[in-house]
Amino acid sequence: MRRALFACLTLMALAAMSGCSPASSAIVGSVSCTTTTVPACTTTPSPLAAGQYAFVLGGNDPSKPMVIAGSITTDGKGNITAGDVDVNDNGVVSSATGLTGTIAFDTLPTGSVGLGALGTFVLPNTVGSVTHFLELGFAFNSEGTFGSIMDLSANNFIVAGTIQQQSAPALSLAGMAGSYVVALNGKTGNEPTSVLGRFTLAAGGATSALSFDRSIAGVNTAGPTAGTIVTFGGAGNDGSGRGTFTLTMNDGLTPNPTQTFAYYAVNTSRFIAAEIDANGTMMLNSSSQTAIPASADTTGSAFAMAGFDTATASGITTVGQLIISSATSGTIANDTNDNGVVNSNTALAIPADTYSATTGRGTAAVTSGVTNGFANSVVFYLTATGTGFLMDNTVGATNRAMVGPLTPQMGVGSFSNAGDLGGSSIVLGEGAAVNLAEEAFAGEFNPLSDTIVEDERYTNNGSVVTATDNTSPAVAFLSLSASSGRGTFTIGNDTYAFYVIQPNQFVFINITGTSGPSPLFIATPD
Repeated sequence: MRRALFACLTLMALAAMSGCSPASSAIVGSVSCTTTTVPACTTTPSPLAAGQYAFVLGGNDPSKPMVIAGSITTDGKGNITAGDVDVNDNGVVSSATGLTGTIAFDTLPTGSVGLGALGTFVLPNTVGSVTHFLELGFAFNSEGTFGSIMDLSANNFIVAGTIQQQSAPALSLAGMAGSYVVALNGKTGNEPTSVLGRFTLAAGGATSALSFDRSIAGVNTAGPTAGTIVTFGGAGNDGSGRGTFTLTMNDGLTPNPTQTFAYYAVNTSRFIAAEIDANGTMMLNSSSQTAIPASADTTGSAFAMAGFDTATASGITTVGQLIISSATSGTIANDTNDNGVVNSNTALAIPADTYSATTGRGTAAVTSGVTNGFANSVVFYLTATGTGFLMDNTVGATNRAMVGPLTPQMGVGSFSNAGDLGGSSIVLGEGAAVNLAEEAFAGEFNPLSDTIVEDERYTNNGSVVTATDNTSPAVAFLSLSASSGRGTFTIGNDTYAFYVIQPNQFVFINITGTSGPSPLFIATPD
């Protein structure tokens, strides 16, 4: 996949494991055949259904960290009639409202994976100091409700993330009211930083019951901190679901500026956000916390974390399975790629864990975690049984700024190739390894039929390369554990480790090592 398909790091896949559901109806349009041969028979899909869609992306420009968040409104006829966008390019913030543009699906040969899923939307408007207009490629599920997205513009931003249909009830502070777990990743100043916590948002914008943890790579961790301040703007959301809030951690770690974010309401279970000040380039995802489970016990939850390692700004990604049987028993199986150094563990012991059914916060000690390329301790906040977000909270300078989603596996003990990998998935991958090979990726993947089509952008010897509607070599599956859901496959000369969550939903990374750092890839059902 590297160069032939995809190879880098990620920041923004936090919602892809929990923000969508399997689809049921395809977005396709008329079929036009100029000859009787199949390769010449193509489809022109219909425009995306009328509605509003919020998106968030993270990555580099191409060597400086940046984040983008926004919303578009489509009329169902291929037109974007309204939209907002916020761009934070290494502390230089550009915002715009009243955006218009076009949206279209790619024309692909009939029978192609990705048929009726891949496309581009263009916003030919001036957005602050952004040099060229924004052009974003996407891969939507067949319901048109959720997808992966990446930059394809002449700006050469190497950024990727998610796009999701917005729900009208959430487009106000009153509609957003409820309890949330939030995960943030990026940089505060020049320090790679991860934040994980929870709070309750009232209809008027007041926040309460706050509990937050923070990890600054190679420095230390802190939490839980009840003194964190989250303040939502009194004006609430505009018609795009956009509003602002500020975050001040007050946890004793430095730097500790007050950070301002532009958020976009997605639905009553989720909002996204991007930092819009010169204090950092943090990106936020969230999930509602409506029913905190009574315990942290899980027979198997897949996790996927990404961020930065301790000594440098090198990328680290990990995927694995968390099992917590009791307060004194558990295991972690995982694969980690730390800037090209690969570790695979079948059962790291968890001798002790803590949990609060009031906040949903828990911790798990990991025996010899750092020695084996992982973490000596992780902190998690649950939104349901085995569901939430997970972060490295190793004490001291060996911690990483690494956070990501935790999702229960459905089928532990009975995972199989045919049952769990036989259909199409929307895949997201995004590169954020500074001064290393970077890449952004959005596409569709059907592993058992050896079919992949995607848009990608990557750096190669200092140059930025962009490819659209690209295909990959054949996929060869090597293994799949029925109990853990861990498997491996190869594409070309590279080997990948994956963990199954449910049919056509899995997470994976490159474990070749010689290919350097890997992205965190998130595959969700089409």
